[in-house]
Amino acid sequence: MTSEAQKQKNANIRRAGKATREKRKTQLCRVFEANVTKGKLSHEKEEHIRRLFLEGKWLWNHTLAGDDVFAADICPKAVTVKTPDGMEERPVSFTGSRSECIMAGEAGGWVDHERKI
Repeated sequence: MTSEAQKQKNANIRRAGKATREKRKTQLCRVFEANVTKGKLSHEKEEHIRRLFLEGKWLWNHTLAGDDVFAADICPKAVTVKTPDGMEERPVSFTGSRSECIMAGEAGGWVDHERKI
């Protein structure tokens, strides 16, 4: 590799690093914790918890993907999910309406924070 090519490569790495640091300044870290003793759960309850997590993730992404987060449907019967094969419609059946409303409010708060930055 020539000296000029090495300088160009280093400049590209530097630019990418600056862009990443700039992007991370506006990001918020969200953590949701739950302590569950897996050994005491029945198979059905374990599957229900797994499905709740999946549907929560789908609802969050569905809310943020819309044109207007504040006018989003907070209790959809189905959401569009990105899969390796493309977009797919998935039913939402395990998540209760109260949880859906809380997630929609959280998403709206997150968007408000992004607007202020």
